[in-house]
Amino acid sequence: MTETAKALAGAGPGKPVNPEKPVRLGRPVKARMSRDDIIMRGAMLILGLFLLVAIVLPLYFMLSKSFETFTYRFETIEIQVDKGDGAGWGPVLNALTLGTELGVITPERLVTSSGGRFQATEFFPDFSFRAPTLYRMRNVGQGGGGFMLEGGPVYHAEWVEIDSNNFRRVQIRPSESGGIDNYLTYVNTPSLFFSVYNSLFIAITTTVIVITLAFFYAYAITRTCMPFKGFFRVIALIPILAPSLLPAISLVYLFGNQGIFKGLMMGESIYGPIGVIIGSAFWTFPHALMILVTALSISDARLYEAAAALRTSKLRTFFTVTLPGAKYGLISATFVIFTLVITDFGVPKVIGGQFNVLATDIY
Repeated sequence: MTETAKALAGAGPGKPVNPEKPVRLGRPVKARMSRDDIIMRGAMLILGLFLLVAIVLPLYFMLSKSFETFTYRFETIEIQVDKGDGAGWGPVLNALTLGTELGVITPERLVTSSGGRFQATEFFPDFSFRAPTLYRMRNVGQGGGGFMLEGGPVYHAEWVEIDSNNFRRVQIRPSESGGIDNYLTYVNTPSLFFSVYNSLFIAITTTVIVITLAFFYAYAITRTCMPFKGFFRVIALIPILAPSLLPAISLVYLFGNQGIFKGLMMGESIYGPIGVIIGSAFWTFPHALMILVTALSISDARLYEAAAALRTSKLRTFFTVTLPGAKYGLISATFVIFTLVITDFGVPKVIGGQFNVLATDIY
């Protein structure tokens, strides 16, 4: 046992040392956080809150809404009619049976939104609010649905008597349920295939055009001796701050139906794939240029010196040195541009016309 251990164990002059007694070292020392640790943890907390508010919560509410289905439950609505001729109340009429016979209820009309309403007068083609006819309605279903009377919902199964003047204001409400019916309906929609095809066509075409133009523009700025390179770089990167709506609106003013240069379209319309591709290209070009300029600027200059020392032609240098050195920048720019275009809503909405894409379908 060392002298330090003896002292910690309570050994002293005239006091025997117990080798079995555990050594007590006092309270454990806690490491204090430095200023850098505090800043790092604070930044991580802020980033986590930002992701929660900007991504997690919107996705949660959007997905929860997508599983809500609203349908009319006409089979739970029953109606009786008293024409005021002294014959009394007629037979009980089921709204679904009555609407199907009249042709006012179709499978497409059964599905609606949360604000959907169905006028009860559609069940009676000869309805007149001045007639002495009386109506009785009730909801025999359980939960949801029902109908609106005088601004309030009616869910119970007791008969409610309504005169003709108030019957014209009666609206049948949809019933809410959960499930994947919205997704099944959308997947089975014939227009889905065209929307997917249009989105991929626009995204791939725009990506090829933008990456090609941006690469040679970046190459001219970084690998040539052209004058005013700083000016051209600033001019090309300024639109990165503009939203996607700006180039689309500009194209409408220039080449739209009342555009200044409409004649240059040679009979074609700017509203459609042509306008979407041009608008998307103008919007995404600065993003690709910024990535490719960075990739070409950090390329290894020693490889160019070695190629010059070996008297390699400029064309071979381009394919053996420049392209391999910028491959990661090209891959990154390709993914960025493709993602921006296929998820963009502004350009297709403003200038797409009847050319549907996935972004506008989701909206």
